[in-house]
Amino acid sequence: LILPFALYIIFFLLPSVMGVGYSFTDWNSRSVLNGTHFVGLQNFAEIFTSDKSYLSGIGNTLKFTIISNIVKLIPALLIAIMLQEGLKGKGLYRTLLYLPSILPFVIIGLNTLLDAFHLGIFKQKWLSDLAIVWKSIYGVDAWRGIGYVMTIFLAGLNTIPKSYYEAAQIDGANFWQRLRYVTLPMLSGAIMINLVFGITYGLKVFDIVYVL
Repeated sequence: LILPFALYIIFFLLPSVMGVGYSFTDWNSRSVLNGTHFVGLQNFAEIFTSDKSYLSGIGNTLKFTIISNIVKLIPALLIAIMLQEGLKGKGLYRTLLYLPSILPFVIIGLNTLLDAFHLGIFKQKWLSDLAIVWKSIYGVDAWRGIGYVMTIFLAGLNTIPKSYYEAAQIDGANFWQRLRYVTLPMLSGAIMINLVFGITYGLKVFDIVYVL
């Protein structure tokens, strides 16, 4: 237990504390030569008074965090339940959800695909039209992340005793009642894990937006 704890301190806790400490200084890429000086709350004051784009970025990040979790968690949960219920071809569905792909190609190549099927009427400026760019980002993010979220839900579903469902069926509970009174309460741990991972990912998101 000592080694994992030491690694946690070195690679996570210590950098986090240092990051908070640096936020109260004038640290920059030249600080090695010029030194670092304490400036108190000056950096935060500048962010919230002079840099409006930063506030806009915070709003966009919060928006992405909320919506991206919704568009991944709900479909992933439904897919996991269908696979757990014995959906035909579930091995194929799992494979499709995990197929490796280059994310930019999904959007950039879509218009070419539509042309190939003579569906040019549906072509869009997926990443340059402000009306649909967010939808494009959410779509790619969901395509990439649903499989991972689904895996955690499947792990949680496998821990629920089948006797609970059998007892619910004997009592006359339909699918939605079993979902509400058996599945969701027993999946609270998996739901919380996915929420924590999803919120952490959303608040740190950069790569998918930058790459697209």
